[in-house]
Amino acid sequence: MNPPKGIVIGVVAGLIAVGGLAACGDDDESSDTTSTAATLSSDELVSEAQATCSEHNKAINAAAADLPADPSAVEVRTFVKDYVLPQYTAWIGTLDKLAPPEDVAADWDAYITASYETRDAIKDNPDLALDPDATEFATVNEQADALGLGEECYAGPTPA
Repeated sequence: MNPPKGIVIGVVAGLIAVGGLAACGDDDESSDTTSTAATLSSDELVSEAQATCSEHNKAINAAAADLPADPSAVEVRTFVKDYVLPQYTAWIGTLDKLAPPEDVAADWDAYITASYETRDAIKDNPDLALDPDATEFATVNEQADALGLGEECYAGPTPA
């Protein structure tokens, strides 16, 4: 049975919130604490992160609009591989370059690390992108909440 297009779009939207685009960032998974970026206030960090997440969500949703109404499992896996993962990677890469204030730096680094781990888990198993109960998504989303980020920075589909 193929997942309905609405579920696929929801999955894609959720994944976009967490990730990054290869054209916008690189695949470097290191959080460079000697970054030359200016340290942001908490409000600036949240604002910039949400703008990044929203940008990538829009890109994923635009690509998802081209999926058939009832995509096959192969079409979903191809979409995840060709569109979701590159966007998620760029998303995370962009967020990783932000310099959080010292009081949330450890939490921010944990969020970025969990985001990379979620991305890697989806690379290993693209079907994970359709599982709203995946613990990887729950971890990242709890960290997003703790940082004050909105749902646009959530990963994965929303549990029913």
